[in-house]
Amino acid sequence: MDTELKKIALMCSLKSQSNLYYGKIEELYNEIERWLSYIPQSFPHYTRHTIPHSIEIVRQISFLLFKENDPGLPVINLSPTEAYILIAVAFLHDAGMVASDKEKAEILLSDEWRNWTSGKGVGAKRWLEIKEFRECGQPENVDLRNFLADLQVRFMLAEFIRRRHHKRASRLISLNQRDLGRFAFDDPILLETIDGVCTAHGLSKHELFDRERFPERRNIRGDQVNLQFMATLIRLGDLLDMTHDRACPLLLNAASPIPADSLAHWTQYQKITHRLTAPDKIEITAKCQNQNEHRYLRDWCQWLEEEVANATILKAQWERHKDWKVPIATEKGESPTIKIQPGPNATYIPWDWKMELDHEAIFERLIFDVYDEPDAYIRELLQNALDATRCKMYADYQSQNIEAPAYPTQFPEEVRCRYPVKVMLKEEENISELSGVKETRQVLIIEDNGIGMDSNIIQKYFLQVGRSFYVTDEFRRQFRFNPTSRFGVGFLSVFGVSDFIEVETYKPESVDGPLRITLTGPRNYLLIEKIDRQIVGTRIEVTLRQPYKQEELTKKLEEWCKRVEFPIEVDDLGKKRTLVAENSKEFLFEMPLVTDTNALFLLRSFPINRLGIEGEVYVLALINEKGESWTASRWAEYEYPKLHPYASSPILPDSIYCVNGINYVRYSRYGHFSPGFVERIDYRRSLENFKLTKIEHRFWMEELKKDIDPVWREILEDHLRETPFAQGDDGWIYKQRLIKSFSGFKTMSTFWKDFPGTIGVFKKGKRILMSLKEIEEERIITLAIEPEWRSSHRYVDDENPEWDNESISLWGKDLEYLQDVIKRIIFAQRWVNNLRWLNSGYLALDFIKDDKYDEKDFFKEKQVVNFPDDNAIYFECKIVKHDDGFFNKKHNFVTYLFKLRKACEENKYNLTEIHFEKLISLAMLRPWVRSEEFDKLHNYLNEMRSMPDLPKELKPPQIKFSWQMFEMKPPGSQEMIPIKKKVKKSKSKRRR
Repeated sequence: MDTELKKIALMCSLKSQSNLYYGKIEELYNEIERWLSYIPQSFPHYTRHTIPHSIEIVRQISFLLFKENDPGLPVINLSPTEAYILIAVAFLHDAGMVASDKEKAEILLSDEWRNWTSGKGVGAKRWLEIKEFRECGQPENVDLRNFLADLQVRFMLAEFIRRRHHKRASRLISLNQRDLGRFAFDDPILLETIDGVCTAHGLSKHELFDRERFPERRNIRGDQVNLQFMATLIRLGDLLDMTHDRACPLLLNAASPIPADSLAHWTQYQKITHRLTAPDKIEITAKCQNQNEHRYLRDWCQWLEEEVANATILKAQWERHKDWKVPIATEKGESPTIKIQPGPNATYIPWDWKMELDHEAIFERLIFDVYDEPDAYIRELLQNALDATRCKMYADYQSQNIEAPAYPTQFPEEVRCRYPVKVMLKEEENISELSGVKETRQVLIIEDNGIGMDSNIIQKYFLQVGRSFYVTDEFRRQFRFNPTSRFGVGFLSVFGVSDFIEVETYKPESVDGPLRITLTGPRNYLLIEKIDRQIVGTRIEVTLRQPYKQEELTKKLEEWCKRVEFPIEVDDLGKKRTLVAENSKEFLFEMPLVTDTNALFLLRSFPINRLGIEGEVYVLALINEKGESWTASRWAEYEYPKLHPYASSPILPDSIYCVNGINYVRYSRYGHFSPGFVERIDYRRSLENFKLTKIEHRFWMEELKKDIDPVWREILEDHLRETPFAQGDDGWIYKQRLIKSFSGFKTMSTFWKDFPGTIGVFKKGKRILMSLKEIEEERIITLAIEPEWRSSHRYVDDENPEWDNESISLWGKDLEYLQDVIKRIIFAQRWVNNLRWLNSGYLALDFIKDDKYDEKDFFKEKQVVNFPDDNAIYFECKIVKHDDGFFNKKHNFVTYLFKLRKACEENKYNLTEIHFEKLISLAMLRPWVRSEEFDKLHNYLNEMRSMPDLPKELKPPQIKFSWQMFEMKPPGSQEMIPIKKKVKKSKSKRRR
């Protein structure tokens, strides 16, 4: 081990606390040094990432934790395990940058590489440039051209690995713990901790706040460890390796030719003239010769500042090591500790500046709100026009001393009709100033009778990125409604389709009078002139680069303006039309069945009576002499049309979700949960998570569901109380079908959980109905299933089981009526503690609810139970999933599987968990499988018997497998049992 490493305070402190840990570090050092020496083969153009880099990280961490690097002067007391983890991670964190030639070849053929170098992948542009360079013909020599292209591929491959090296390190050290001197002492918690801290050095800062992943306290080998502290120190130590020899000129020459953008990475550290790392502060002074060196060092030090600031925030949450004082590291203030300056011969001049923007709004906008529709600018302009019109309508009411309603839709219709919004698409001929040739361009015009703008509004908000009049106190004082145009960047979308925009606006109460604004791009100045416009409001004319087809604009507006409260007057290249808000009556219908004169399909409408939410929900009902069913929609679509030539499926409207009248989400045909149920909703109150410029609705849709689900609950309660289909002993089957229709609702889960009579069970042999909540509270639930042998031997298959206990019992045939979500809840955290035959030939499984469920024996989620048939090994039966099954705990082959699993978990005798999982998958056979499946199982066991290192007790037992071992038969079932008289069925049939 390096002698300099032994002198570092952290190493000395570890040695004084634990010889065991110190010795393990020596062992790890010898192995990892060899590993890291391979990194320059893949990354010759990168600065040093070999063992000296690891040693320097340990040294820098020591400077932060010990005064004068003296092991006797610690500023904080680390546990021996913490000191060991820090040093081990310093050695291991870059292991992911080691890549063999074979791995590189596999990467180039992988889907991940293909995604990275194609489409919108990070490396797509550079990969295309390399491809074009190979084919460009310059230089003329093909071999030279390919050599230079291959060199660039090598650099790309290195960058691909570097971006993922922290994740690769996690995988490599976990798989190679044995080869790396068993650095985790075969302790899974220690291994996971070292793995996690290694990965942390490549994560985003905010990810360190995940206290589940990086807890502030964890017990490891008798010591407490603060994972957030460990991760913070490793990240700081990694950044603080700024030694001159990390940019060694000899290595620089050996790596040439290197990418141009790598040169400054090598030379930046050579420009440092002063460095100090101490517990109280970090000092760096550098004299740079060129802009690139200055930029890279400045960025590096800014990164360091951010890490220090992040450490301060993290530390505020700690109980362990709360007395640690984060060192000062700053370029700001009167006494900066970091100074990056031009050298004596430098010709560049550094200048501090920042863009004046509303940073919070822009940051969120750029990350989360990206326009994904080419015509989104029309919607943005329309939103602005509608909000301005609403303001005008409210202002007119206030000027007459009339109290305005809370929402614009509550104004009388005759009032709203006075404020139409006009949308026009026309063609204009212009003469080109350059060529003199006539050009025909389309012009889109949107005009409103809103409040208009004055010079103050234009200066403060118009085209001001991230600022909007509609979020100001001035707006809130004057108007009560919730506006759509809140972000102040919607108008910028127009520049994506136009180079020439004219805006005319008139606000009567303004001294500015009517104004015209001419825009030729998103510049930081405006050309404004006074005009003679007499019409109040705003008119925007957009000269389009690309034309629309006739009625294309109209179709877009029809799709959006579903519930806008004002008339939208459209002139689409001469075709005129007025769009008004939809009415629920236009969707309702009654449709008699051609196959049954006493039955009909009916679309019901239910208004939504919620504050700030308007619209309706719709239900397709099938009404016949038996009652009204809401679960016939799939039958109506797929089966009914096959019954008669004139039979056709009823056509339902789409589900739509509007905000202030404009539709942003449209679910074709069936809505977001089930056929036969439709929502057409208009939100008029504030939606916290609503994003206008991206049809990405998962956040605000969750908010919307919370408001709409109670509406469905009320409707369902009334329906279930009235319909005959939900009554009687079989009513629970109809309820289960409704549960399937509403399984997508989070808040509906409690409704179905508490609703009475949703599940049919047996109690003392008699049918009773229970709620899901009542069944969940039962400690034991017995399930009677019909095994495969019954149907194949002509035994009765429709009689009820003869129950032999007083627990709540489920009949296997009833499972097909239970929805999967219900079955998962019933059998969650339950295991089978008894398996037996009933007198009626059914197999009974007692599922018991037990807090120790996780400790029970499972093979790949398959339970291990004592079978009544000693010869059986495994049998499969569908309970929740199609491949649910059980292993026989009494069979000697299953006993062998337990021994094998333990050896595989401990990685003994070259066995891994893959061996166990493979054998389990081969052993889950069914009685009707082909003989080839038995051959695969026999062959695999023979291969295991031939493994030379395998001790006798782990050799598979000699068993001749047969299909009888994978079925369940009751005693005496080999003889034919006479068919019993069938139980008379109830008159009430299973209901659609």
